[in-house]
Amino acid sequence: MSAYRPAAVLVAEIRQALAAKGPLNTLRIARETALTQSNVHRCLRGQPKRVGKTLLALCIYAKIDPAMDKLTAANNATLMHALEQVWDGSEQHARSLARLLIAASNAALPQSRPNPRHRAGAAP
Repeated sequence: MSAYRPAAVLVAEIRQALAAKGPLNTLRIARETALTQSNVHRCLRGQPKRVGKTLLALCIYAKIDPAMDKLTAANNATLMHALEQVWDGSEQHARSLARLLIAASNAALPQSRPNPRHRAGAAP
């Protein structure tokens, strides 16, 4: 099962793509997508709560990819914010930070020690 972007985001992109083609005609869209005109109208004029078959069909019609973008380091806001906080802007510092991150990823994380109060068979 694929993860989809939020329905409201998809509807906004579909509206924008269809507006570029000219005036919105839900009857024409319905005929070309084999959907009912009322479903097309409700989907484009309302606020769908989920990504269903009507919204997916409209994505295909408007040539919109509904899939959630794959998370990468470049589009991870948390990671980029942390780098902005520590990086001084120089190439040398960028290389040093890269080495630090690689070393941290190769380091073995210490095993958590069991809490002596919660031994097997002991009452908490």
